[in-house]
Amino acid sequence: MKNSGESASRPVILFCGKGGVGKTTLSAITIQLLCGRGDRRILAVDADPAMGLALTLGITPECSLDDVLSDEDSLRGGRDEVSASLDYEISRCIKESGNVSFIALGRPEAQGCFCAVNHLLKKAIEKLSLAFDAVVIDAEAGVEQINRRVFDAVSHLFVVTDPTKKGVMVADTILSLSRRTIRSDYCALILNRLKAGDGISLDTAAGFDSWCRIPEDSGIRFFDLHGGEPLLLTRTSAAARLVSYLGDLKLI
Repeated sequence: MKNSGESASRPVILFCGKGGVGKTTLSAITIQLLCGRGDRRILAVDADPAMGLALTLGITPECSLDDVLSDEDSLRGGRDEVSASLDYEISRCIKESGNVSFIALGRPEAQGCFCAVNHLLKKAIEKLSLAFDAVVIDAEAGVEQINRRVFDAVSHLFVVTDPTKKGVMVADTILSLSRRTIRSDYCALILNRLKAGDGISLDTAAGFDSWCRIPEDSGIRFFDLHGGEPLLLTRTSAAARLVSYLGDLKLI
């Protein structure tokens, strides 16, 4: 799964996993940690229709990629094709916050397939990522975007799971699908929200390049319940463990 290539010099980090395992929080912490290292410009991509990353980062986007397609509908009456004329509209969706540029998939209201907006997301990442020092993507929960090849190539694929059997099963499925759908330099399993006594067999990590254990964190639970300054997340014990792991991978 390790490949050489351009992505090695510009981290493109994708967090994915079952819903509710903490991938959005870990994405936000990673973005904040990257921002704290020099003057690097970070592209933060909320690829989940739940749009939790914006809230966690304290960013309020003015429009989303789905809004762009909705506007196009009124002009041409369809969502089947994405043209180069949308470049300006894509740039309009970017929300700047310090050295973070944020863009969101959005929450499609229309019934039916998400294919058009996911295709636009893919094109947006391809066009924008080269202008940044690092890209962090919070994927949609589950396997749909992985299966549909929304993300062609990343430097680091982080598959997040909690200790539950279902979370581990989804992680295994993502690993299997990603071998056919994503070119990645590095694929890691993040065992998140572990409590004392949780027993996860190391067999779970088989097939991944490495794995990281992150403990259940009362500070993150408090943040989720009450909100607060996003930088507070970087002062949690979970963040400290993530700092150590990302440091080992030479990402920060």
